[in-house]
Amino acid sequence: MITRRIVTTFATLVALAAPVAAHAQTKTDKPVTPEQVAKNTESESKRVANRTGKTVRKAGKQTEKQAKRTAKSIKKVYSRKARRDTAVLTPGWVPSERQVTYVTGLA
Repeated sequence: MITRRIVTTFATLVALAAPVAAHAQTKTDKPVTPEQVAKNTESESKRVANRTGKTVRKAGKQTEKQAKRTAKSIKKVYSRKARRDTAVLTPGWVPSERQVTYVTGLA
């Protein structure tokens, strides 16, 4: 009984909301112009350049120990990916319990 009431309520809400949503969408949708694409591309390239510059400055400020720690963690991530890819490509390979837990997230 409760399930039927929930389904009926949901169906009513959808029926009432659909025309409103369709009308709101037609109001705001505008055709994309080449000028808008150029503007968006320019702002995106500026954003990426700023982000890259910040990363370079931040890396330059790291101490030697911090740089080693960062390199070590990056190396671990890539070696995990490589081991996983190798495991997938190697026929007859059986993963250990620890590797299965890491990949699936099931403990």
